[in-house]
Amino acid sequence: MAALKQILREQVKGVKEVIQQSFASGTAVFDVHMNGDAQRLAEELTQSNPGHFKLKVLGITPNKLDIKLVEGGS
Repeated sequence: MAALKQILREQVKGVKEVIQQSFASGTAVFDVHMNGDAQRLAEELTQSNPGHFKLKVLGITPNKLDIKLVEGGS
């Protein structure tokens, strides 16, 4: 959780604020306030270098991005 919040804050351009709304059963919900849209956020996240995991985009709508953390990053 901390690593993902750090990536959002430090590696994604335009992110102003990251608020964790919930975490249950392995699923986290974040509110991300940024300049840009979900498509740009998806592109930035998939190009980030998060360490020991990868971020896989599962779905995109205008105001929602579903991603999955997958083991095996760089």
